Amino acid sequence: MSLSPQSIIDAFSAMPMWELLAVVFGIAYVLLAAKESLWTWFFAFIGTLIYTILFWNSALLSSSLLNFYYMGMAIYGFILWRSGGKNGEELEITVVCKKEYIYDYFRVTYRYCIRVSIRYLH
Repeated sequence: MSLSPQSIIDAFSAMPMWELLAVVFGIAYVLLAAKESLWTWFFAFIGTLIYTILFWNSALLSSSLLNFYYMGMAIYGFILWRSGGKNGEELEITVVCKKEYIYDYFRVTYRYCIRVSIRYLH
């Protein structure tokens, strides 16, 4: 499979209209999130709603349930962004430092390995 411009165009033209629309909403969601726009949550919800319906109709139940959860997170994100923190103050967008990221990565990996080990040892 090559990544020529023509193969990319062919891949997009083979997509159903609803799936293509969900992709456009997903790209808009990421771009708006980078610009810290409140509209990001609208695009996140609509794109995820389309994917939820597509997955449900294709009998991909776990994927549709996961996307249903994402829809709830889009609503939660919108409400939290609009209302602010606990006291209504504006929430700042922060960046996780590299040290915290590495710590969390190893913590999650360690817990996963423990769970897998317990599952297979019993």
